[in-house]
Amino acid sequence: CGQPRWSPTGVLHFISDKSGWWNIYRDDTSGPVAVYTEDAEYAAPDWQLGQRSFDFLPNGDIIVVRSDPKKAGSELSVVDATNAKLITLKQFVAPGSSPYTTIKDVSIGTLGEALVITALVGSALQPPTVAYAVIPDSLDAPLTWTEIRHS
Repeated sequence: CGQPRWSPTGVLHFISDKSGWWNIYRDDTSGPVAVYTEDAEYAAPDWQLGQRSFDFLPNGDIIVVRSDPKKAGSELSVVDATNAKLITLKQFVAPGSSPYTTIKDVSIGTLGEALVITALVGSALQPPTVAYAVIPDSLDAPLTWTEIRHS
């Protein structure tokens, strides 16, 4: 188990590989309950301490870094914890550039009135970069990343 976090409603959530995959669980009086289970990794092994592969939106949905073994790299998804549904977020990719395929250390916050996600992002063509994206009202709209600092 790892990455314990409290939801906006005060429920403890954490990452566990109980199913054989690193998925998100919540604490329940009867024991751990999977929030959403699939054959994908929602965290890397805890060899590096301090990982932050998920965070909560104000409505209780969970933004998670997801690695599908059928694809290279990682992507951001939203777990609709109420309806047990997964929504993969799209990225806006400017002409001549490539999408970020490495995403880690996510954090949800505000920038003025906007709800934003901040993360360490990169790709095979781009070094690790601290960037943020405004979370759109419609999760069908793509994320547009603004780079803050390159390594």
